Amino acid sequence: MSIVPKISFTENSRESYVTAILLLLTAACVLVRAGDYLSGTGPVGNDSSSHIVAISTLADYIKSGQFHFWNPNFNLGFPLAHYYQPLPYVITAFTSIVIGGPDAAVTAYKLWVCILLALTPFCYYFAFSRLGLNRYTALLAALFSGTISSINDFGLSTAAYFHLGLYSVLFGAVFLPCAFTECIRYIRGDGRVSLAIVTLVGLYFSHSFMGTALIPLLILSSLVYGPRNEFYSRFFRLSILGVLFIVLTAFWTIPMLLTMKYMGGWPWVSTEHMHGVGMLEVLSRFFAGDFTDSGRFPIILCLSLGGIVFAQLNFRRQPLFRVITLGFLLMIFFLAGRTTFGAAVNWVYPPNFTLPMERYICMLDFFAILLAAIGGNWLIESMKSRFNLRWCLPLLLTVQIALPALVYWNARLEKGLRTRGDRTDESDFKAIVKALADEDDPGRYYTSKHLGLKNHWDMYLPAMYSKKPGGVSYGSGYHDSLNFFYLDNLRPKNQRYLRELLRLYNIRYLLANHDDPIPFLSSDIIANAGDYTLRRVTGDYGYFQLIGEPAAMKTGTPRSARRFIREWTNKKYPRGKPFLRTLLPIKAGFHIGGGDSALGVAEYASIELKGQDFVRPKDPGETSQELAENRKFTSTVTVDSQNTWLILKVTMHPFWNAFVDGEKVDIYGVSPAFMGIPVQPGEHEVVFEYRNPTFQKRLLILAIACLGAVVYTDLRRAQCDRVC
Repeated sequence: MSIVPKISFTENSRESYVTAILLLLTAACVLVRAGDYLSGTGPVGNDSSSHIVAISTLADYIKSGQFHFWNPNFNLGFPLAHYYQPLPYVITAFTSIVIGGPDAAVTAYKLWVCILLALTPFCYYFAFSRLGLNRYTALLAALFSGTISSINDFGLSTAAYFHLGLYSVLFGAVFLPCAFTECIRYIRGDGRVSLAIVTLVGLYFSHSFMGTALIPLLILSSLVYGPRNEFYSRFFRLSILGVLFIVLTAFWTIPMLLTMKYMGGWPWVSTEHMHGVGMLEVLSRFFAGDFTDSGRFPIILCLSLGGIVFAQLNFRRQPLFRVITLGFLLMIFFLAGRTTFGAAVNWVYPPNFTLPMERYICMLDFFAILLAAIGGNWLIESMKSRFNLRWCLPLLLTVQIALPALVYWNARLEKGLRTRGDRTDESDFKAIVKALADEDDPGRYYTSKHLGLKNHWDMYLPAMYSKKPGGVSYGSGYHDSLNFFYLDNLRPKNQRYLRELLRLYNIRYLLANHDDPIPFLSSDIIANAGDYTLRRVTGDYGYFQLIGEPAAMKTGTPRSARRFIREWTNKKYPRGKPFLRTLLPIKAGFHIGGGDSALGVAEYASIELKGQDFVRPKDPGETSQELAENRKFTSTVTVDSQNTWLILKVTMHPFWNAFVDGEKVDIYGVSPAFMGIPVQPGEHEVVFEYRNPTFQKRLLILAIACLGAVVYTDLRRAQCDRVC
């Protein structure tokens, strides 16, 4: 006779089971759609395709065992090391290698989108449970983490993840609650330094802006917790945490800091992105629900306002509420930005000199979620104590509070997990890409909205599948490229001028829509498929070009050179005037203060031919045996006269090295944003090669060793505490 023990569930265990079921249901909303999403075509979202191409390029390098990461596709060349989101790219690149190689980057990308969407509620729940918030607060935060909705870019919303394709923001949304929780726990004395370090580094490598934005709040938190006589010890511990964090990120951040003056040059036409929204605009958008509940009843807004009231009522008694309130106010201050407070936001937190202020929306969303959860819990606890509710009713009330937002989120999720429906037949696209891959002529391909193709998928993915570099007019990542600006303005009306600009950028292939008005351009049609036409522009092309001696500018950085080069491109170059070059060679070095990297509306004008027609001066020599690889370009040049320069039509960057007949020479920046070297008469073998600095590998090893030492020391201390 077997005896089956009677299992009795306590009220707490029942709540745990129901909570787990609710969290699993939110994950199921993602997973039930994952199959169709993974088996479909490219993901929705403008930036998705550029992320995928970068991931595929990185996978190529990893598979070949290379450490010198240069992406030839964005802005005529882009350093992969300058992405401010390395962890998502590395993880997804390894995933693509495992499931099928670099060409599987699309599937790997979509796989991680599904995983992260399903994980986000769990991360919020467990993080805030560890922080000391009760079950209802943590559960509401978990439910609101996915349901928050914003009409603004850069928020923690499905609109940002899908329709903008902000892949790294999705990674950051998973690490942000964990990093916030573990760092606060460490500061107040009940957490582990190893967990604080690991989660903070994970956040920083997922989305460096979020990690950077969290640091000033952590410094303020050290003032909030503990008696006054413990302030110095806590501040010292926080400083140690900061030093370790700097060491662990040095292998990635130092190369970026060394090339800061070549970064941050996106041609934003609005200063709001760089300088902030302004206080009145922030408050009006917040109280209208634009940050939290756009297009629906403002549930999260109303509850967050209640959370602010409750936090103030318990401000002195609850240090955590003080930290959350400070975080909310600090992010409003930074989001308002220089538009309202001028340089004060820079001096309060110096990294704001170079940070784009509008991106603080994601951090404001995070604290709005926390406050809404606190406000919702206040409502639940009030009803629970007044009506003496049983254990199940508060949980049902929690779901009821979040239900309207969950229904809306489910609809947005379904829309976001659909694959593209605005593109022509997949077979047409693949036929065009195959025709491009079969071409042997050197040169880039170019697609853009100016050629009738408006979605990013058609613009970026040919680079991944054809293995030919692209010259697209939209960039991705944090790097200054004047080429970005001029490629986006590649729409002149004069045939000869257009030909010369295509030659200038080494663009030989045009991927266009049938309706695009460029029949006057002398070109051969290579392939037609559906709405696509692939053309080969006739003429002499190459990555290298010999020119007369460029005129020297009295400036050396891309930012300061912009005004001169814009004038050169618009007026002087079409008339055959000499190229411009920087006065000093391109060199890496620390550069404090980024200044304004945005291009104003007045500068964002189309390029048109003015004055007399173009007359190209005769090249003072010729190039031959040109070999173009991802990070290496080789050519044999024959120079006929003195004062001759050789330009490489790749974006200038300090980590490029040039060799003439085996001897290293200095590289100068040459208009519009290329690299150039002087060469003497005669025949020479020239090599340009991109190399990441050797100290980067040593710093990476040091970072891993430091992280291991911190974890080991922390585990030993925990073991000693248990023994004692």
